[in-house]
Amino acid sequence: MKKEIFFISPYPEMTELANRIVKQGFKEIGVTTATLAKGVEKAKELESNDTQIIISRGATGALIRDSIQIPVIFVNITCYDIILALYKAKKIGKKIALFIYSSHKNDHNFKEIRKILGLKDELLIYFYDSLDELYKQLYKAHEVQCDVAVAAGSCILEKARMLKINGVMIGSNEEALKGTFVRAIELLKVKKKDEEIKKQLKAILNHANGGVLAINATGIVTYYNNIARDTLQLPTQEVIGKKIDDLKTNSIFRKIYANGETFVGGIITLNNCNYIVNRLPLKIESGDLGMVINFQKTQNIEKIEAEIRKKLYDKGFTAFYGFSDIITRSEKIVGLIHRAKNYSKIDGTVLIMGESGTGKELFAQSIHKSSSRQNEAFVAINCATLPSNLLESELFGYNEGAFTGAKKGGKPGLFELAHKGTIFLDEILELPIALQAHLLRVIQERNVRRIGGDKLIPVDVRIIASANKCLLDAVDKGNFRMDLYYRLNEFNLHIPPLKNRKKDLPVLINHFIEKHRNFIENQLQPSEGPDHFSDTAERNEKSVLYDKANVILNEKNMTRLYNYSWPGNIRELENFVKRYLLLAYSDDESPDLILDELFNETFPSSQESFTMPGEGPNSAYDITSPGYGDDVIPVKIGTLKEMEGDIIMEVYKNWPHKKEELADILGISRTTLWKKLKLQSANGGVRTASEPVSTLK
Repeated sequence: MKKEIFFISPYPEMTELANRIVKQGFKEIGVTTATLAKGVEKAKELESNDTQIIISRGATGALIRDSIQIPVIFVNITCYDIILALYKAKKIGKKIALFIYSSHKNDHNFKEIRKILGLKDELLIYFYDSLDELYKQLYKAHEVQCDVAVAAGSCILEKARMLKINGVMIGSNEEALKGTFVRAIELLKVKKKDEEIKKQLKAILNHANGGVLAINATGIVTYYNNIARDTLQLPTQEVIGKKIDDLKTNSIFRKIYANGETFVGGIITLNNCNYIVNRLPLKIESGDLGMVINFQKTQNIEKIEAEIRKKLYDKGFTAFYGFSDIITRSEKIVGLIHRAKNYSKIDGTVLIMGESGTGKELFAQSIHKSSSRQNEAFVAINCATLPSNLLESELFGYNEGAFTGAKKGGKPGLFELAHKGTIFLDEILELPIALQAHLLRVIQERNVRRIGGDKLIPVDVRIIASANKCLLDAVDKGNFRMDLYYRLNEFNLHIPPLKNRKKDLPVLINHFIEKHRNFIENQLQPSEGPDHFSDTAERNEKSVLYDKANVILNEKNMTRLYNYSWPGNIRELENFVKRYLLLAYSDDESPDLILDELFNETFPSSQESFTMPGEGPNSAYDITSPGYGDDVIPVKIGTLKEMEGDIIMEVYKNWPHKKEELADILGISRTTLWKKLKLQSANGGVRTASEPVSTLK
């Protein structure tokens, strides 16, 4: 069995002592005898055979330490060992030469040793740090007629005897040797632990998403992961342990290292691929450690960013719209946009007031996208959509076991998820009083406490709130906290309803036509589609569809749209345009007739909003005109065909139900009704009922 620790003893007596100690409980340590050059030769052999630590002492230990890479532990020479050897030397001769390795110069109090032994001029002390210097010191001792040499190495004593100088060995006692063995075993444990950590770090870095190089303070490459090797196309053995200046001759490597200055986020091209490169200094308190270089393909980073973006989209934690998405010709809205842009520059709470469907969230997202938080999360929640108990856990999160059904490990609240970003609290008026107090505390203290938790979690969040009713009225009625109102009302916006900005109607309608027309066209396209039509026919068809879409913008129809109050605001207008496009593209019917029908369905409570010239105020629901009595309509005398058309058109205009029912009442098919209505619309609609007039009952 190979030994991971070996003791290279400088003389046989110490070898015998070491073997005796090993048998007492240090069986993982091997023992051999060798001095000076032979000791170095033996140490190199052991290193190549995976020995991890060498133990030695004296000059032999010093030579071994300078010749191998693995740790060398010296056996301690105590003052007692030196005093004992000098005591023996004092009995042999009168003038004593003590030889001590330079690194132990300050380990012993030689002044006190002289006093203890009564030695003054009789004791000469020589320090050495190499074999050559040791021999020089021996010759000096010989020249001053020293008759006893005291040293820790047998080689010194052998050389002294050649100069006719007696020798005394400084031994190491059993306690010192045992202590050294214990230190070696502890060092081996630490070394193995370090090696394990290094292996883990190496494995981690080899599985990193990019190339990594480490360069020490002297310019030597100390680490080079597999991705770096594959990218730079340089074998590991040609990089590790090499000077950085020698590697710069490689053109690919030169692009990575360049001038070696600190560099973050640079983009370079290697092998027709773009890479982002970072060169960063490694520093600790004691000084520089060198530099680390990492680089990875921009394609990989783009994939990660796309995945993050997708996850944010899935959770709705992003703002999709900016101020450029707000469609308007209203001076008031333009002024609100200008004010909101100013608000976005200041990190304060914003309260947005306005009826449902006026675009409050559009303004909230725009403020976020124009703010310094634009690259962080935008988290929106409608306070009216969840019951109070769920709303609290959604906003502030909960710890594991906080309530029945709580998710294992707990769950962060929306305030935590919005950290560094913006949280949009829509319909804030629906927040229960108890949660209003909780929200007020979050705004004031800038931290949250999860349900069932006792830890305060700091949050840096901008709050934007919205309400579709006056919060001050709610404060007066006791439904909303006054202190919270003033906290939220740091900055405010009041978005007017659509009925107060009718200038926006045409531009909004045109926007919704462009937004939905292509989608509806594609959805309604026949499966056999364009393969059955020539390019000319297809262009003609698209031209017809385009004309149909824009009928809604003619003067007559816009007048009717202007006269409507639009209680559902922009959302209602968009739905109206979508319904019209769907019917206009799917039915072979006059767009004006479709609009007439939609007006009847959409505006039943606003008779005046779509009353046409010559029509009575109740003409939308009754086939009755003032002055003619019930169930009577006026018809201008003319040909039978003309009167038939007038009758059908007049009845259709005032019929509040489905066209199928009207066709049944008139005794014709729905197709025939469509054709006659289309023909009548092309001829200008109902002729003015001037005299001579006949009445039909």
